[in-house]
Amino acid sequence: MKTLLMFITVFFCALMHGNEIFRLDFRNGQINAVGGTVAVIKSGAVENIVENNAFLTRITNENTGRGGFRIRFLSPGNSPDGMVRNGTINGAIDFFVRYNRAIDANSPIGVFRVIDFGSPKDGMRLALYNSGNKKNRSSELWLDLLCSDPVFKENGRMTKMLRKSVNYALRPDVLYHFALLFETTQEKKLVISLYAAENGAEIAYASAKPLLRMTAELPPEKLAGGFQCRPVFHSFTTISAPGLGGLERRVGRFVIYNQIPPVFPGF
Repeated sequence: MKTLLMFITVFFCALMHGNEIFRLDFRNGQINAVGGTVAVIKSGAVENIVENNAFLTRITNENTGRGGFRIRFLSPGNSPDGMVRNGTINGAIDFFVRYNRAIDANSPIGVFRVIDFGSPKDGMRLALYNSGNKKNRSSELWLDLLCSDPVFKENGRMTKMLRKSVNYALRPDVLYHFALLFETTQEKKLVISLYAAENGAEIAYASAKPLLRMTAELPPEKLAGGFQCRPVFHSFTTISAPGLGGLERRVGRFVIYNQIPPVFPGF
């Protein structure tokens, strides 16, 4: 019993450090998760390697396959729904990612999709992903917030989905640090802001300009209901496809906060 109590004490001290409700990192070739567990997805077409400070997913051939990993949260409070309190959503998510190829106008849609969670039927789904436009030679990041019913008010009408985009390409072999901030205003509007820094630098959002910002006007009960995340977080999967052979993605530290920290530390 004493050992169990010591484990619980250490666990919650680690968990609550800096208002973190979930943390994932990779040290000494090991997966370290606080607030959940991680399952590696095995496939003959995708190779997974736990490196020091990163999880490498490499597409070895273009046959149909899926690799990467999935997170199973210990409780809803460890998931993005842990940002929901007293009818508001306030918190943040930050993560590090690097590709060995550019994510640009020529990239298949969804090659960059580290963030995708929630239930559009029971709550809200949030997705951050790439969408290239070869004709206009633009590489866009799209941020979607959607629900199965038209609950969002936009330009005087009700809609099922809000979308914001920014022309932003990821260069090969550059470590990108992304942060998503969630804030509820006094008028009960949800504001989601996306920030980015290169070379693993810290993000001091108070003095930085966001890549994009979305404001969602929605019913109070929908805001209070949050995302209704399932226990499993599927966003770290990689799917092999024609033209993607040899693609490598490295995911670094991934943290969910139930309050916005003063800065997001670099790598």
